[in-house]
Amino acid sequence: MKPFEIFIPLTPGLEPYTLYELKELNITVKSSDKSGITVIGHWNTLIKINLYLKTISRVYIRIADFKAKTFAEFSAKLNAVDFYPYLYSKDQKKSVVLKVNSFQSALFHESALENLIYKIISHKYENIRITKDCGNNASAKDSCYLEEKETEQLFLINIVKDKVQISADSSGDLLYKRGYQQFRSEAPLRESIASAMYLACTERDFSCIIDPFCGSGTIPIEIMINRAHFVNHKHRQFTFMNWLAFDKMYYEKTLHELDKMIIQKLAYDNLDIRKITFYASDIDRKCIQAVLHNYQLSGMQDDLHTLVADFLDIDFNKYPKQSLIITNPPWGKRIKSEQLKRIYQKLESLAKTFSVYCLLPNANLSYFKKKKVLFKTRSGSIDVSYIKIC
Repeated sequence: MKPFEIFIPLTPGLEPYTLYELKELNITVKSSDKSGITVIGHWNTLIKINLYLKTISRVYIRIADFKAKTFAEFSAKLNAVDFYPYLYSKDQKKSVVLKVNSFQSALFHESALENLIYKIISHKYENIRITKDCGNNASAKDSCYLEEKETEQLFLINIVKDKVQISADSSGDLLYKRGYQQFRSEAPLRESIASAMYLACTERDFSCIIDPFCGSGTIPIEIMINRAHFVNHKHRQFTFMNWLAFDKMYYEKTLHELDKMIIQKLAYDNLDIRKITFYASDIDRKCIQAVLHNYQLSGMQDDLHTLVADFLDIDFNKYPKQSLIITNPPWGKRIKSEQLKRIYQKLESLAKTFSVYCLLPNANLSYFKKKKVLFKTRSGSIDVSYIKIC
């Protein structure tokens, strides 16, 4: 089989950490820009990226690349695209979901393009059920439900300056959904951002990690996952496993190769000597219960200590000086401005003794006089920064 293009969309601000993870897998990058990273590879490359990378959400395989300026030209060239391997497998068929983006192109009407693509695919593959994308923009009157549960196949159609690129999603559920987070706190932090928070830390000589606003445990568990070089297959499936070209024996062979690489990395990291203790605390008892459940489900083996406590009441003198505080303090309607100010003042005071890293809204950056911004990204609809307090 010829090598193919693999496209990895980027979360804003996380590009250096995604590139670092690809380097760990010895995968060479063909190109990289704000939209994403492109690599050339075979099945083992596609499998390894899906299973290993912690800072991404999806992995696409490019299936077509052409230019079109009119609907007639687009329709003719789309008819020549072979969607068959991604729509059928040995034992099931799929429903089709499209995501169409057009920028600075003659073909600018995204809704009309979507309808045209649905029409062509449904005519070409009569046994495929075509469904509308029931995302956040779907209206209440949209008929989006299948009579029976089927596997969805997402296709991404990007049109930039009349250049059309069609890609098939290989991941299925978003990759930051590892499967261990069955209990989530209010306004949970995305797992991919938590992984980047750890990778962005400059220190590597520390004895414990403290998260005093742990919520459902995303930060401590993601750090454990990164330290263990966790393979993301124990609690979930991937769309590529439903493709006609999928070979289970080859998948297991690739997984074995990945396991061997991880054993070598763990030996190099020497984690037995560099044993880390984790401390997770939260004012909400239900959050601590969620942490313990998620930690058990994750299968991680690091020492985890939990505490129900108000951050402002915690005595940090009991923790070793070689500790990292990595946390996501509450913001917005969840907390009053005076209390927020007290939290930030204590974090600033703790930075005199510990290395303190925290994620906070850009609007709150002015609370800290001395800080180093490590990356900027978005958490939900909020622009946020990950900083080290100096």
